[in-house]
Amino acid sequence: MRISIYNFRIFAVWTLIFIFVSLPAWSANLTGESGEKLGQLSFADAYQKILELSTRIAIQKENIEIAKAQTLKPFGQLLPKMSFVAKDLRSGEPYLAQQQASLEVSMNLFRFGADSLALKSSSLNTKSQDEELAVAKLESEDTALSAIFAVIRYATSLDVYRVVSKNRQELLRIAEERYQKGLLALQEVQKISVDFENSKARETDAANLLHDAEGELEALLASHWLEKMWPWSDVIKAKAKTLEQELKEFKLENSPQYRSAVFAEESSRANLNAKWRSLFPSIDLTFSTGNSDLSRGPTTYYAGAVILTIPIFDQFREYSDYRQAVGFSRQASAQRLFLAHDLSPLFEAAKKKFQNSLESSLLREKNLSVSRKLYDDNFARFKQGRVSVNDLLIDQNRLSDAELLAIEGWHDLHLSYEKFCHAAGMNVDVHGNCQGLSTESSSVF
Repeated sequence: MRISIYNFRIFAVWTLIFIFVSLPAWSANLTGESGEKLGQLSFADAYQKILELSTRIAIQKENIEIAKAQTLKPFGQLLPKMSFVAKDLRSGEPYLAQQQASLEVSMNLFRFGADSLALKSSSLNTKSQDEELAVAKLESEDTALSAIFAVIRYATSLDVYRVVSKNRQELLRIAEERYQKGLLALQEVQKISVDFENSKARETDAANLLHDAEGELEALLASHWLEKMWPWSDVIKAKAKTLEQELKEFKLENSPQYRSAVFAEESSRANLNAKWRSLFPSIDLTFSTGNSDLSRGPTTYYAGAVILTIPIFDQFREYSDYRQAVGFSRQASAQRLFLAHDLSPLFEAAKKKFQNSLESSLLREKNLSVSRKLYDDNFARFKQGRVSVNDLLIDQNRLSDAELLAIEGWHDLHLSYEKFCHAAGMNVDVHGNCQGLSTESSSVF
Protein backbone atom coordinates (compact mmCIF):
# COMPACT_ATOMS: atom_id res chain seq x y z
CA MET A 1 0.00 0.00 0.00
CA ARG A 2 2.87 2.34 0.81
CA ILE A 3 4.44 1.68 -2.60
CA SER A 4 1.21 2.55 -4.45
CA ILE A 5 0.84 5.84 -2.53
CA TYR A 6 4.44 6.72 -3.30
CA ASN A 7 3.93 6.02 -6.99
CA PHE A 8 0.79 8.13 -6.96
CA ARG A 9 2.68 11.07 -5.46
CA ILE A 10 5.40 10.77 -8.12
CA PHE A 11 2.74 10.69 -10.82
CA ALA A 12 1.03 13.79 -9.41
CA VAL A 13 4.31 15.73 -9.25
CA TRP A 14 5.17 14.93 -12.87
CA THR A 15 1.65 15.83 -13.95
CA LEU A 16 1.94 19.25 -12.32
CA ILE A 17 5.33 19.80 -13.95
CA PHE A 18 3.90 18.88 -17.36
CA ILE A 19 0.96 21.27 -16.95
CA PHE A 20 3.28 24.09 -15.86
CA VAL A 21 5.62 23.54 -18.84
CA SER A 22 2.71 23.30 -21.28
CA LEU A 23 1.06 26.56 -20.24
CA PRO A 24 3.19 28.78 -22.52
CA ALA A 25 2.40 26.57 -25.51
CA TRP A 26 -1.31 26.66 -24.74
CA SER A 27 -1.09 30.42 -24.35
CA ALA A 28 0.67 30.70 -27.70
CA ASN A 29 -2.09 28.68 -29.34
CA LEU A 30 -4.70 30.99 -27.86
CA THR A 31 -2.94 34.09 -29.15
CA GLY A 32 -1.96 32.70 -32.55
CA GLU A 33 1.19 31.16 -33.98
CA SER A 34 2.95 34.53 -34.29
CA GLY A 35 2.34 35.39 -30.65
CA GLU A 36 0.04 38.27 -31.56
CA LYS A 37 -3.38 38.59 -30.06
CA LEU A 38 -6.17 37.08 -32.09
CA GLY A 39 -7.55 39.58 -34.56
CA GLN A 40 -4.43 41.78 -34.69
CA LEU A 41 -2.43 41.88 -37.90
CA SER A 42 0.43 43.92 -39.30
CA PHE A 43 -0.10 46.14 -42.31
CA ALA A 44 1.54 43.60 -44.64
CA ASP A 45 -0.57 40.72 -43.31
CA ALA A 46 -3.77 42.76 -43.52
CA TYR A 47 -2.99 43.92 -47.06
CA GLN A 48 -2.24 40.42 -48.33
CA LYS A 49 -5.21 38.87 -46.56
CA ILE A 50 -7.67 41.34 -48.12
CA LEU A 51 -6.30 40.53 -51.58
CA GLU A 52 -6.58 36.80 -50.85
CA LEU A 53 -10.22 37.22 -49.77
CA SER A 54 -11.12 39.50 -52.69
CA THR A 55 -14.26 38.25 -54.43
CA ARG A 56 -13.44 40.49 -57.41
CA ILE A 57 -10.22 38.56 -58.07
CA ALA A 58 -11.88 35.19 -57.44
CA ILE A 59 -14.68 35.96 -59.88
CA GLN A 60 -12.26 37.10 -62.57
CA LYS A 61 -10.21 33.93 -62.20
CA GLU A 62 -13.39 31.95 -62.87
CA ASN A 63 -14.07 34.18 -65.91
CA ILE A 64 -10.69 33.10 -67.27
CA GLU A 65 -11.59 29.43 -66.77
CA ILE A 66 -14.91 30.03 -68.54
CA ALA A 67 -13.10 31.69 -71.44
CA LYS A 68 -10.74 28.71 -71.71
CA ALA A 69 -13.70 26.32 -71.74
CA GLN A 70 -15.38 28.36 -74.47
CA THR A 71 -12.23 28.03 -76.60
CA LEU A 72 -12.57 24.25 -76.69
CA LYS A 73 -15.72 24.40 -78.87
CA PRO A 74 -14.25 26.23 -81.90
CA PHE A 75 -11.05 24.20 -81.53
CA GLY A 76 -13.10 21.02 -81.73
CA GLN A 77 -14.75 22.23 -84.96
CA LEU A 78 -11.37 21.81 -86.66
CA LEU A 79 -11.14 18.15 -85.61
CA PRO A 80 -13.07 15.10 -86.92
CA LYS A 81 -16.27 14.17 -85.17
CA MET A 82 -16.42 10.47 -84.29
CA SER A 83 -19.21 8.38 -82.82
CA PHE A 84 -19.94 4.70 -82.25
CA VAL A 85 -23.48 3.59 -83.01
CA ALA A 86 -25.07 0.27 -81.98
CA LYS A 87 -28.60 -0.76 -83.00
CA ASP A 88 -30.84 -3.75 -82.28
CA LEU A 89 -33.90 -3.56 -84.55
CA ARG A 90 -37.02 -5.76 -84.41
CA SER A 91 -40.07 -5.44 -86.67
CA GLY A 92 -43.39 -7.27 -87.13
CA GLU A 93 -44.86 -8.90 -90.26
CA PRO A 94 -42.81 -9.71 -92.15
CA TYR A 95 -40.51 -10.41 -89.22
CA LEU A 96 -37.15 -8.68 -89.46
CA ALA A 97 -34.28 -8.70 -86.99
CA GLN A 98 -31.16 -6.59 -87.32
CA GLN A 99 -28.12 -5.93 -85.12
CA GLN A 100 -25.83 -3.18 -86.31
CA ALA A 101 -22.58 -1.64 -84.99
CA SER A 102 -20.84 1.17 -86.84
CA LEU A 103 -18.19 3.86 -86.53
CA GLU A 104 -19.16 7.21 -88.04
CA VAL A 105 -16.68 10.00 -88.79
CA SER A 106 -17.43 13.47 -90.16
CA MET A 107 -15.24 16.49 -90.73
CA ASN A 108 -15.69 19.92 -92.20
CA LEU A 109 -13.49 20.52 -95.23
CA PHE A 110 -14.29 24.12 -96.10
CA ARG A 111 -16.32 26.85 -94.43
CA PHE A 112 -14.55 29.97 -95.66
CA GLY A 113 -12.38 30.05 -92.50
CA ALA A 114 -15.34 30.51 -90.13
CA ASP A 115 -14.10 27.86 -87.66
CA SER A 116 -10.52 29.14 -87.52
CA LEU A 117 -11.80 32.70 -86.98
CA ALA A 118 -14.06 31.49 -84.18
CA LEU A 119 -11.03 29.84 -82.54
CA LYS A 120 -9.02 33.05 -82.92
CA SER A 121 -11.86 35.04 -81.36
CA SER A 122 -12.03 32.71 -78.36
CA SER A 123 -8.26 32.76 -77.84
CA LEU A 124 -8.20 36.56 -77.93
CA ASN A 125 -11.08 36.65 -75.46
CA THR A 126 -9.01 34.50 -73.09
CA LYS A 127 -6.13 37.00 -73.35
CA SER A 128 -8.56 39.83 -72.67
CA GLN A 129 -9.78 38.04 -69.54
CA ASP A 130 -6.16 37.59 -68.42
CA GLU A 131 -5.70 41.35 -68.62
CA GLU A 132 -8.99 41.86 -66.77
CA LEU A 133 -7.48 39.83 -63.92
CA ALA A 134 -4.72 42.43 -63.69
CA VAL A 135 -7.40 45.13 -63.63
CA ALA A 136 -9.25 43.25 -60.87
CA LYS A 137 -6.04 43.08 -58.83
CA LEU A 138 -5.54 46.85 -59.15
CA GLU A 139 -9.14 47.51 -58.13
CA SER A 140 -8.81 45.14 -55.16
CA GLU A 141 -5.60 46.87 -54.12
CA ASP A 142 -7.38 50.21 -54.25
CA THR A 143 -10.21 48.89 -52.07
CA ALA A 144 -7.80 47.32 -49.58
CA LEU A 145 -5.52 50.32 -49.25
CA SER A 146 -8.39 52.80 -48.99
CA ALA A 147 -9.87 50.81 -46.11
CA ILE A 148 -6.53 50.35 -44.31
CA PHE A 149 -5.45 53.97 -44.73
CA ALA A 150 -8.83 55.16 -43.47
CA VAL A 151 -8.30 53.22 -40.23
CA ILE A 152 -4.79 54.66 -39.83
CA ARG A 153 -6.11 58.15 -40.54
CA TYR A 154 -8.94 58.04 -38.01
CA ALA A 155 -6.92 56.15 -35.39
CA THR A 156 -4.10 58.69 -35.45
CA SER A 157 -6.60 61.56 -35.53
CA LEU A 158 -8.32 60.10 -32.47
CA ASP A 159 -4.96 60.04 -30.69
CA VAL A 160 -4.57 63.75 -31.43
CA TYR A 161 -8.02 64.57 -30.05
CA ARG A 162 -7.29 62.51 -26.94
CA VAL A 163 -4.07 64.41 -26.34
CA VAL A 164 -5.89 67.70 -26.87
CA SER A 165 -8.54 66.67 -24.34
CA LYS A 166 -5.88 65.59 -21.88
CA ASN A 167 -4.04 68.89 -22.28
CA ARG A 168 -7.26 70.88 -21.91
CA GLN A 169 -8.09 68.91 -18.78
CA GLU A 170 -4.68 69.68 -17.32
CA LEU A 171 -5.09 73.32 -18.32
CA LEU A 172 -8.49 73.39 -16.62
CA ARG A 173 -6.98 71.93 -13.45
CA ILE A 174 -4.26 74.59 -13.35
CA ALA A 175 -6.78 77.35 -14.09
CA GLU A 176 -9.04 76.19 -11.25
CA GLU A 177 -6.08 76.20 -8.85
CA ARG A 178 -5.26 79.76 -9.88
CA TYR A 179 -8.88 80.75 -9.50
CA GLN A 180 -8.90 79.36 -5.95
CA LYS A 181 -5.82 81.48 -5.23
CA GLY A 182 -7.46 84.57 -6.74
CA LEU A 183 -4.98 84.71 -9.60
CA LEU A 184 -7.50 84.06 -12.39
CA ALA A 185 -10.99 85.30 -13.13
CA LEU A 186 -13.94 82.86 -13.12
CA GLN A 187 -14.77 83.79 -16.70
CA GLU A 188 -11.34 82.57 -17.86
CA VAL A 189 -11.91 79.26 -16.06
CA GLN A 190 -15.29 78.88 -17.77
CA LYS A 191 -13.70 79.49 -21.18
CA ILE A 192 -11.20 76.71 -20.58
CA SER A 193 -14.01 74.44 -19.32
CA VAL A 194 -16.00 75.05 -22.52
CA ASP A 195 -12.91 74.36 -24.63
CA PHE A 196 -12.33 71.13 -22.70
CA GLU A 197 -15.91 69.91 -23.28
CA ASN A 198 -15.63 70.81 -26.97
CA SER A 199 -12.44 68.78 -27.25
CA LYS A 200 -14.20 65.79 -25.65
CA ALA A 201 -17.02 66.12 -28.19
CA ARG A 202 -14.52 66.14 -31.05
CA GLU A 203 -12.86 63.09 -29.51
CA THR A 204 -16.22 61.27 -29.51
CA ASP A 205 -16.81 62.20 -33.17
CA ALA A 206 -13.34 60.94 -34.09
CA ALA A 207 -13.98 57.68 -32.24
CA ASN A 208 -17.22 57.15 -34.18
CA LEU A 209 -15.43 57.74 -37.49
CA LEU A 210 -12.80 55.20 -36.45
CA HIS A 211 -15.48 52.64 -35.54
CA ASP A 212 -17.07 53.05 -38.98
CA ALA A 213 -13.70 52.65 -40.73
CA GLU A 214 -12.85 49.59 -38.65
CA GLY A 215 -16.22 48.07 -39.54
CA GLU A 216 -15.52 48.48 -43.25
CA LEU A 217 -12.05 47.01 -42.82
CA GLU A 218 -13.32 44.03 -40.86
CA ALA A 219 -15.82 43.30 -43.65
CA LEU A 220 -12.89 42.97 -46.07
CA LEU A 221 -10.46 41.34 -43.65
CA ALA A 222 -12.72 39.06 -41.59
CA SER A 223 -10.82 40.17 -38.50
CA HIS A 224 -9.73 43.31 -36.65
CA TRP A 225 -6.52 45.19 -37.31
CA LEU A 226 -4.76 47.70 -35.08
CA GLU A 227 -1.66 49.36 -36.48
CA LYS A 228 -1.39 53.12 -36.59
CA MET A 229 1.86 53.71 -38.47
CA TRP A 230 1.94 55.00 -42.03
CA PRO A 231 3.68 52.10 -43.83
CA TRP A 232 5.23 53.79 -46.87
CA SER A 233 6.30 57.25 -45.69
CA ASP A 234 10.04 56.62 -45.98
CA VAL A 235 9.70 54.63 -49.21
CA ILE A 236 7.68 57.34 -50.93
CA LYS A 237 10.08 60.10 -49.90
CA ALA A 238 13.10 58.07 -50.97
CA LYS A 239 11.74 56.95 -54.35
CA ALA A 240 9.58 59.91 -55.33
CA LYS A 241 12.02 61.58 -57.72
CA THR A 242 13.13 58.31 -59.28
CA LEU A 243 9.54 57.22 -59.77
CA GLU A 244 8.58 60.51 -61.43
CA GLN A 245 11.44 60.14 -63.89
CA GLU A 246 10.56 56.52 -64.69
CA LEU A 247 6.90 57.38 -65.20
CA LYS A 248 7.46 60.72 -66.89
CA GLU A 249 5.40 59.76 -69.93
CA PHE A 250 2.29 57.64 -70.10
CA LYS A 251 2.33 54.54 -72.29
CA LEU A 252 -0.97 52.99 -73.26
CA GLU A 253 0.54 49.54 -73.65
CA ASN A 254 1.40 49.50 -69.94
CA SER A 255 -2.25 49.78 -68.96
CA PRO A 256 -3.99 46.43 -68.38
CA GLN A 257 -7.35 48.13 -69.03
CA TYR A 258 -6.20 49.17 -72.50
CA ARG A 259 -4.56 45.83 -73.27
CA SER A 260 -7.77 44.08 -72.30
CA ALA A 261 -9.76 46.41 -74.53
CA VAL A 262 -7.42 45.75 -77.48
CA PHE A 263 -7.78 41.98 -77.13
CA ALA A 264 -11.54 42.34 -76.71
CA GLU A 265 -11.77 44.43 -79.90
CA GLU A 266 -9.68 41.94 -81.88
CA SER A 267 -11.74 39.07 -80.48
CA SER A 268 -15.05 40.69 -81.41
CA ARG A 269 -13.74 41.49 -84.89
CA ALA A 270 -12.66 37.88 -85.46
CA ASN A 271 -16.02 36.69 -84.16
CA LEU A 272 -17.79 39.07 -86.56
CA ASN A 273 -15.87 37.65 -89.52
CA ALA A 274 -16.62 34.10 -88.34
CA LYS A 275 -20.36 34.83 -88.13
CA TRP A 276 -20.30 36.43 -91.57
CA ARG A 277 -18.55 33.46 -93.18
CA SER A 278 -20.91 31.02 -91.50
CA LEU A 279 -23.60 32.40 -93.84
CA PHE A 280 -21.74 30.93 -96.82
CA PRO A 281 -21.95 27.33 -98.16
CA SER A 282 -19.88 24.62 -96.47
CA ILE A 283 -18.33 21.35 -97.59
CA ASP A 284 -18.19 18.35 -95.23
CA LEU A 285 -16.72 14.86 -95.48
CA THR A 286 -18.45 11.86 -93.88
CA PHE A 287 -17.36 8.23 -93.58
CA SER A 288 -18.87 5.27 -91.79
CA THR A 289 -18.08 1.58 -91.50
CA GLY A 290 -19.56 -1.25 -89.49
CA ASN A 291 -21.18 -4.67 -89.26
CA SER A 292 -24.85 -5.47 -89.72
CA ASP A 293 -26.38 -8.85 -88.80
CA LEU A 294 -29.58 -9.25 -90.83
CA SER A 295 -31.90 -12.24 -90.78
CA ARG A 296 -30.21 -13.46 -93.96
CA GLY A 297 -26.74 -13.24 -92.40
CA PRO A 298 -23.99 -10.83 -91.29
CA THR A 299 -22.56 -8.20 -93.65
CA THR A 300 -19.78 -5.63 -93.45
CA TYR A 301 -20.25 -2.24 -95.05
CA TYR A 302 -18.61 1.13 -95.45
CA ALA A 303 -19.76 4.41 -96.97
CA GLY A 304 -18.23 7.81 -97.67
CA ALA A 305 -19.59 11.08 -98.99
CA VAL A 306 -18.69 14.68 -99.67
CA ILE A 307 -21.60 16.95 -98.76
CA LEU A 308 -22.16 20.47 -100.04
CA THR A 309 -24.54 22.53 -97.88
CA ILE A 310 -25.98 25.79 -99.24
CA PRO A 311 -28.02 27.67 -96.63
CA ILE A 312 -31.27 29.08 -98.01
CA PHE A 313 -33.41 29.91 -94.99
CA ASP A 314 -32.72 28.90 -91.37
CA GLN A 315 -35.27 31.13 -89.65
CA PHE A 316 -32.68 33.95 -89.33
CA ARG A 317 -30.61 32.08 -86.74
CA GLU A 318 -27.22 32.61 -88.39
CA TYR A 319 -28.11 36.13 -89.57
CA SER A 320 -29.25 37.08 -86.06
CA ASP A 321 -25.90 35.92 -84.65
CA TYR A 322 -24.13 37.96 -87.32
CA ARG A 323 -26.06 41.15 -86.50
CA GLN A 324 -25.31 40.72 -82.79
CA ALA A 325 -21.63 40.28 -83.61
CA VAL A 326 -21.72 43.58 -85.51
CA GLY A 327 -23.02 45.36 -82.42
CA PHE A 328 -20.50 43.71 -80.08
CA SER A 329 -17.65 44.64 -82.42
CA ARG A 330 -18.70 48.29 -82.49
CA GLN A 331 -19.03 48.36 -78.70
CA ALA A 332 -15.53 46.90 -78.26
CA SER A 333 -14.06 49.45 -80.68
CA ALA A 334 -15.80 52.31 -78.89
CA GLN A 335 -14.50 51.07 -75.51
CA ARG A 336 -10.92 50.92 -76.78
CA LEU A 337 -11.14 54.42 -78.27
CA PHE A 338 -12.62 55.75 -75.02
CA LEU A 339 -9.74 54.32 -72.98
CA ALA A 340 -7.19 55.62 -75.49
CA HIS A 341 -8.51 59.16 -74.96
CA ASP A 342 -9.29 58.85 -71.23
CA LEU A 343 -6.32 57.04 -69.65
CA SER A 344 -3.62 59.57 -70.49
CA PRO A 345 -5.41 62.57 -68.87
CA LEU A 346 -6.17 60.41 -65.82
CA PHE A 347 -2.48 59.53 -65.56
CA GLU A 348 -1.41 63.18 -65.78
CA ALA A 349 -3.98 64.16 -63.14
CA ALA A 350 -2.81 61.35 -60.81
CA LYS A 351 0.82 62.36 -61.35
CA LYS A 352 0.11 66.02 -60.56
CA LYS A 353 -1.87 65.10 -57.45
CA PHE A 354 0.97 62.89 -56.23
CA GLN A 355 3.50 65.69 -56.75
CA ASN A 356 1.29 68.16 -54.89
CA SER A 357 0.60 65.71 -52.06
CA LEU A 358 4.30 64.94 -51.63
CA GLU A 359 5.27 68.61 -51.49
CA SER A 360 2.42 69.43 -49.11
CA SER A 361 3.16 66.49 -46.79
CA LEU A 362 6.78 67.49 -46.37
CA LEU A 363 5.78 71.07 -45.58
CA ARG A 364 3.16 69.91 -43.08
CA GLU A 365 5.70 67.66 -41.38
CA LYS A 366 8.08 70.62 -41.00
CA ASN A 367 5.29 72.89 -39.78
CA LEU A 368 4.23 70.29 -37.20
CA SER A 369 7.73 70.17 -35.77
CA VAL A 370 7.76 73.96 -35.35
CA SER A 371 4.25 74.02 -33.83
CA ARG A 372 5.12 71.34 -31.30
CA LYS A 373 8.24 73.21 -30.16
CA LEU A 374 6.29 76.46 -29.79
CA TYR A 375 3.62 74.75 -27.69
CA ASP A 376 6.11 72.96 -25.43
CA ASP A 377 7.97 76.22 -24.78
CA ASN A 378 4.80 78.21 -24.04
CA PHE A 379 3.33 75.47 -21.85
CA ALA A 380 6.46 75.61 -19.68
CA ARG A 381 6.04 79.41 -19.46
CA PHE A 382 2.35 78.98 -18.64
CA LYS A 383 3.21 76.82 -15.62
CA GLN A 384 5.44 79.65 -14.44
CA GLY A 385 2.65 82.17 -14.92
CA ARG A 386 4.47 83.99 -17.71
CA VAL A 387 1.90 83.19 -20.48
CA SER A 388 -1.83 83.85 -20.43
CA VAL A 389 -4.49 81.17 -20.85
CA ASN A 390 -5.64 82.59 -24.18
CA ASP A 391 -2.12 82.53 -25.57
CA LEU A 392 -1.69 78.91 -24.55
CA LEU A 393 -5.06 77.95 -26.07
CA ILE A 394 -3.98 79.53 -29.34
CA ASP A 395 -0.79 77.46 -29.25
CA GLN A 396 -2.80 74.33 -28.45
CA ASN A 397 -5.13 74.92 -31.39
CA ARG A 398 -2.17 75.61 -33.64
CA LEU A 399 -0.50 72.35 -32.62
CA SER A 400 -3.63 70.21 -32.96
CA ASP A 401 -4.36 71.75 -36.38
CA ALA A 402 -0.80 71.01 -37.48
CA GLU A 403 -1.07 67.40 -36.25
CA LEU A 404 -4.41 66.79 -37.96
CA LEU A 405 -3.22 68.42 -41.19
CA ALA A 406 -0.09 66.26 -41.11
CA ILE A 407 -2.27 63.15 -40.74
CA GLU A 408 -4.46 64.26 -43.65
CA GLY A 409 -1.33 64.94 -45.67
CA TRP A 410 0.12 61.47 -45.14
CA HIS A 411 -3.25 59.90 -45.86
CA ASP A 412 -3.60 61.80 -49.13
CA LEU A 413 0.03 61.09 -50.07
CA HIS A 414 -0.33 57.34 -49.59
CA LEU A 415 -3.54 57.24 -51.61
CA SER A 416 -2.22 59.51 -54.38
CA TYR A 417 0.97 57.41 -54.56
CA GLU A 418 -1.08 54.23 -54.99
CA LYS A 419 -3.34 55.83 -57.60
CA PHE A 420 -0.35 57.25 -59.49
CA CYS A 421 1.18 53.76 -59.71
CA HIS A 422 -2.16 52.29 -60.76
CA ALA A 423 -2.70 54.97 -63.39
CA ALA A 424 0.67 53.97 -64.87
CA GLY A 425 -0.47 50.34 -65.02
CA MET A 426 1.60 49.24 -62.02
CA ASN A 427 0.60 47.66 -58.74
CA VAL A 428 1.97 48.41 -55.25
CA ASP A 429 3.41 45.62 -53.11
CA VAL A 430 3.26 45.49 -49.32
CA HIS A 431 6.57 47.35 -49.07
CA GLY A 432 5.30 50.28 -51.14
CA ASN A 433 7.20 49.45 -54.33
CA CYS A 434 5.56 50.22 -57.68
CA GLN A 435 6.07 47.28 -60.00
CA GLY A 436 4.88 46.36 -63.45
CA LEU A 437 1.93 44.05 -63.95
CA SER A 438 2.94 41.28 -66.32
CA THR A 439 0.19 38.86 -67.31
CA GLU A 440 0.95 35.78 -69.31
CA SER A 441 -1.97 34.45 -71.29
CA SER A 442 -2.46 30.91 -70.15
CA SER A 443 -2.36 28.24 -72.83
CA VAL A 444 -5.70 26.61 -73.34
CA PHE A 445 -4.32 23.29 -74.57
